[in-house]
Amino acid sequence: MKHRSRPQPLRIGVHCAVIDGNNNVGLRILLSRRGDLNVWSIPGGRLDSGETLQDCAVREVREETGIRAVTLYPVNLYYMQGWRRMNILYAMRPIGGALRSKTTEAHDNRYFPVDELPEGTFFADRLHDIWETERPYPRIIETPNHELRRLRRKFAMRWIYNLVSGRPEPRYPVFRVYASAVIRSEQGARVLALPAARKFKYALPRLPCHGEAPIWEQLAEMVYSACGTLPRLQWVGLWQAAHADAIEFIFTASAPESETIRAGMWVAPRFGGFGDRDHRFVEKVIAHGVDHPVWTIFHDDSVRDGTVIPAAKKQILSHRSRK
Repeated sequence: MKHRSRPQPLRIGVHCAVIDGNNNVGLRILLSRRGDLNVWSIPGGRLDSGETLQDCAVREVREETGIRAVTLYPVNLYYMQGWRRMNILYAMRPIGGALRSKTTEAHDNRYFPVDELPEGTFFADRLHDIWETERPYPRIIETPNHELRRLRRKFAMRWIYNLVSGRPEPRYPVFRVYASAVIRSEQGARVLALPAARKFKYALPRLPCHGEAPIWEQLAEMVYSACGTLPRLQWVGLWQAAHADAIEFIFTASAPESETIRAGMWVAPRFGGFGDRDHRFVEKVIAHGVDHPVWTIFHDDSVRDGTVIPAAKKQILSHRSRK
């Protein structure tokens, strides 16, 4: 009898788009010339155990460039096909520090006008999502097999170099990653729910996620299996308990009530029945939909709506309107 191997866990990382300047003198973005691949790229790296995603973005920028920056808001999700990894892109603003010409991870660091990036800039396609006037859908980034092999050789050489240099790379931490969906009826008055397994009456569609497929596709398939509707999901929120290495990504979509069959049911949120966390998710989606920056809820229930700095956000949105 053959035993199916357990799916591998999802690796989590960040991309950091540090944007400086204003609309009078032009916006610039911070790029690093990577030491391992010798290409220009936005800063980024893996999430550490016990670390919030925002703190991870701040740390990676400081380590790679010397710049102190703050996160403005999460932009989008990118599943890296073949790597079992998902990266979260943050829009950020510099607030201090000194730009270092070289670090242990970068051969060079510079600001470039957002419309004049060096040819072949790594992850440049992701930057377009910052200027989109509508919320972008999560994206799958595919890498051809020959390029996968080349990059893996490069990363293996980096691993060996760091090991012999006395800076061994840590193993990827294992996170408990979940995805949940707030599916609204096309009329907007009701929400798709499943029977709750515990003390509450209703629960949002939710599942633990692995690294073998994009989490939004795993969630969409679960919703279809349980409820008979196949939604096209947009990312709207993030919940994180950093001390427990637990992260939940919240998605939304709309669907006609006539499509729902099987175990699903349409319920009016104002009548209650959801657990506290699910109720918070539903409230946020109803209040903001997809016309608001991705929001963050931490385990202590303090809500940070992207920690948006209004002036910086205004500059970015103004640049969007000119594209």
